[in-house]
Amino acid sequence: VYGGRYSVDGRYYVCSTQGKQIIVFDTERCNRLLVPSKVIEARHIRWTITDVDMSPCRKFVCYSTMTSAVSLTNIVGEYELHESMNLGPSQSFGVFCLRF
Repeated sequence: VYGGRYSVDGRYYVCSTQGKQIIVFDTERCNRLLVPSKVIEARHIRWTITDVDMSPCRKFVCYSTMTSAVSLTNIVGEYELHESMNLGPSQSFGVFCLRF
């Protein structure tokens, strides 16, 4: 686990790995062992996911990497939404921290 954050109400924990995965855990469904409720394959990765955050409504996750893109993906619903927004030149710009 490289970084993580609880949802506002503490029910969900979302974390990122050095690889391409963002993992969402539902803490109300665990006994002693957390089992992922959703695993998301991140996009536009350069080396690692630098930060991750969950929306206050608990429907979306945003994440950043060592690129200029900030990405948003849904964690609920039948279809996967995955949108990215470029914030600057990709070779000399990286996002290390973000919040909803």
